[in-house]
Amino acid sequence: MKIPENLDPNIQPLDLFKIIDETGSIYKAIMVMSKRSNMLSQQIKQEIISRISDFSSYSDSVEEIVENREQIEVSKIYEQMPKPTIIALHEYQKNLIKWKE
Repeated sequence: MKIPENLDPNIQPLDLFKIIDETGSIYKAIMVMSKRSNMLSQQIKQEIISRISDFSSYSDSVEEIVENREQIEVSKIYEQMPKPTIIALHEYQKNLIKWKE
């Protein structure tokens, strides 16, 4: 999944009238963005699972848990990413999301 570059991970104030212009209804706009956000969330979750599964080792006891530096680095990368809601909002504002009514 490609994250837009220079996307601020912090929440920014928005002009609601610009959001409403695209769909004609704030509720439709929110539904479009929330569905896209859920899709992004699932994609990110699958990526995390696939990348971390490479580092997992199955041990017989709980006491043998070992911290893996690569696994920690992967976790830090995903923690610093913008949240799926922010990405979906950005995609909506740039008209990158297509939907059917």
